[in-house]
Amino acid sequence: RNAADLERAVAAHAALPPSAALWLIHGKGPKATFGEAPVRAWMRATGFMDTKISAVSATLSATRYSIRSR
Repeated sequence: RNAADLERAVAAHAALPPSAALWLIHGKGPKATFGEAPVRAWMRATGFMDTKISAVSATLSATRYSIRSR
């Protein structure tokens, strides 16, 4: 729903191995209060790369993120 929720979700999964992927569900489209663009910006700034996006419903999308390889 917001950056604080995103931060908590990523922190809750911090013990996963580096090869694990995280799927994040977020709002879809220009009316989303916290949609794809802010999620992508936050995740990329913290070392993740988006690798796939999928529609979930008319109002939600899911994006898969993995830790960026160096």
